[in-house]
Amino acid sequence: MAARSGTLISLANSGPVLHRRHHIVIHDAQVFRHPEFFSRSYASFHRGLGWLYARTANLITVSKFSRSELSAVLGVPPDAITVCSNSAEHLAGVKPAPSILERFELGQGKYFLAIGSTKKNKNIRLATDAIKSIPATHRLVIVGGQDERVFRHSGPIADERVVRVGQISDEAIAALYQHAAALIFPSFYEGFGVPPLEAMLFGCPVIASDIAVLREICGDAAEYCSPTDAGQLSRLMLDRIEKGPLSAAEQQRQAGRLAQYTWTSSALALLNSI
Repeated sequence: MAARSGTLISLANSGPVLHRRHHIVIHDAQVFRHPEFFSRSYASFHRGLGWLYARTANLITVSKFSRSELSAVLGVPPDAITVCSNSAEHLAGVKPAPSILERFELGQGKYFLAIGSTKKNKNIRLATDAIKSIPATHRLVIVGGQDERVFRHSGPIADERVVRVGQISDEAIAALYQHAAALIFPSFYEGFGVPPLEAMLFGCPVIASDIAVLREICGDAAEYCSPTDAGQLSRLMLDRIEKGPLSAAEQQRQAGRLAQYTWTSSALALLNSI
């Protein structure tokens, strides 16, 4: 009602369906491509909303991959969907708080980091399987909560080398990125994938799932593994332990990826689409 005579921007997948000048960001096509990751009611409701928005609003999404996915499932021409990418710059001014390492008895470079809840698309189970083949000197730290009312649980995670820290502050997350052997990001499906860029901001190596959207975002600044091959992931983790911190060439490649994704360029793309 407040925006009834102006332009309305909705940034998080939902908003009024009858506004005449509505621009909405739909982050991915997951409810269409993988409804099994959600409760039946949630997936059905949001598929219905997506079809309504495709006919009543101007669509915006966060990656070229998501644009092609939404175009396919909603029947909208790709050039009618604006891409406004995400960025990691929100953590650029955050001062790492290393007390998180002391709290969970984590040695610098002696743990791998996974960012994400236990919802199925995050595929955290792959990392918990892979850590079993890694020397006992290294642990797996998992950051994130869960909402089983919406997302279907991926099953129990029980291993003394797996450390769940729950939802923590940006300062604590920054410290975990800064001192991790690598970020493990094994998702089955993403619309973008912000944690790999956040990791790069703190010079953290990235091992990501070999899916189209992460290839788009990370380019040559990450190592890639099949999201269904724990053995391949463990081999990449062992290689990273042997290599140690990023080389100068790896740091340069990360800097190149970060430079492509800024909130300023995203904001300008949004403004130009209105």
